[in-house]
Amino acid sequence: MLSDKFRVAPVGQAVAFKDNDIVYRLFPEWSETIKDGLPDMWDLEPVFTKDENYEKRFLMPGVYHK
Repeated sequence: MLSDKFRVAPVGQAVAFKDNDIVYRLFPEWSETIKDGLPDMWDLEPVFTKDENYEKRFLMPGVYHK
């Protein structure tokens, strides 16, 4: 899905990809709800840590499932 002009930027323990219109290519269903390059928060599912019983524990800020 990346174009031939993408760039990779290591950010701490994560990696960020910069590529024009990558979000529109990966998630075309968001094309109507994206504003200023950002998806609507209601389209994202927050990620929680899990305990040994797979119960939700702590919210991981800034990390989301699609």
